[in-house]
Amino acid sequence: MTVQTSYLSRVATDLAARIQVIKINDTVVVQKDSITTAGAWVTVKAHSLSGISRITSIKSYDENQNLINAKTVDVAIAADQLIDFVFTWEVKA
Repeated sequence: MTVQTSYLSRVATDLAARIQVIKINDTVVVQKDSITTAGAWVTVKAHSLSGISRITSIKSYDENQNLINAKTVDVAIAADQLIDFVFTWEVKA
């Protein structure tokens, strides 16, 4: 059985509406600039940040603070670097 592309697009639209909070390193809340969907893809563009020396986790939460997605990373950031964030998810069957 395959999942229709139109259904995956509906799920992506629902996901986009539910993403309320994005946290870096469990404590830094990233302000969203925009959330867009294209088919089964969801893209969140966020405000630039500075003052972070290392990113170890990125998490997104819904309106009830339920975890939607979590990613463990290890990215060192130069002391004077401005960080631009774009998060993209693909909804898959």
